[in-house]
Amino acid sequence: MAKLTLPKGFQAIHGGGKFPPAWDFKKTKTLQGKIVASRKATFDKGKKDERTITIWTVKTATGEVSVYESAGLRGLLQVKKGAEIFIQYLGKKKIPGRKRQQPMNDFAVAAK
Repeated sequence: MAKLTLPKGFQAIHGGGKFPPAWDFKKTKTLQGKIVASRKATFDKGKKDERTITIWTVKTATGEVSVYESAGLRGLLQVKKGAEIFIQYLGKKKIPGRKRQQPMNDFAVAAK
């Protein structure tokens, strides 16, 4: 990844953002920390399957990670900034009645 270098006196207002790496839930099955920020991201803009999701920044004991909204993590939409959360990856879950669709990633989500 290229490093952003700006001329003297300039401040980045778009691009070159420093976002934490995505949480690798298959490698680290649990995540515990505090929601310190959230942002929206739009994928496939202008296409039939355009969608906007929330991406949360979670501060853990080892640093910050990004958590991307998915069907299994929609419970996080009810949690406010500053709340402590715990997420556990439970594995793949088949959706009844959807034979051709891939199984979804299933999570347990808790907050205090």
